[in-house]
Amino acid sequence: MRNPKRKDKERVERARVHSAVSIAALAAGLASVTSSESCSKESGSMMTLALASATELLASHCIEMAEQAGADRECVLAATEIKSSRGKERTRLRQPQFQ
Repeated sequence: MRNPKRKDKERVERARVHSAVSIAALAAGLASVTSSESCSKESGSMMTLALASATELLASHCIEMAEQAGADRECVLAATEIKSSRGKERTRLRQPQFQ
């Protein structure tokens, strides 16, 4: 029989990872919406562009936090896939490229 405290600790750890992945998926969804809004307007306002940039930054940070919490990279990528408005194509949140 397993130790109840160990079982509870494992359950809490899985819940922490799951919540981190869920928050990353939510942030990626928000980034997708704000990016599509900023691209749909011909002359996007500075505020719209700033909001799109901020939500993309937030989403990339949430993705990193989910991976640091112990989530599998494939799981995070699957959770942050966003269906396009047509429902056929899928896009992924761009990962920042640091040099």
